[in-house]
Amino acid sequence: MLNNSGLPIKGIVILNSQVIIISMINGLEIQNFRGIKYCKLEDLSQVNILVGRNNSGKSTILEAIYFISSLGENYDEIRKIQKIDYLIRRRLEERIKEKIEKSITSITKMNNNIVNLTSLIPNIRH
Repeated sequence: MLNNSGLPIKGIVILNSQVIIISMINGLEIQNFRGIKYCKLEDLSQVNILVGRNNSGKSTILEAIYFISSLGENYDEIRKIQKIDYLIRRRLEERIKEKIEKSITSITKMNNNIVNLTSLIPNIRH
């Protein structure tokens, strides 16, 4: 779509005769979402880069944006799945992976017998 000057209107795209409104995220406030108790990001520009150590919340911020986007359009055209279903499946797969990664297997020989000991390390939160 064009404005009165014949220039494209910022945030509006026409694709296959459909009007698609692309909104810019200027700020974000997250509260009690996964590992984030409270986070407020303000004055976001057109390009933002999230930098931080492992497990510092970068993916959680992106997941929060994805979750909010499901309120407007719940179907993910790229993944061909409902966005909520994708988030749930991702969480379940992460939990299974977490348990697998945190298991210790010990194979020991006792009295000429091989003993296989497997234990799970409890998930410790900081």
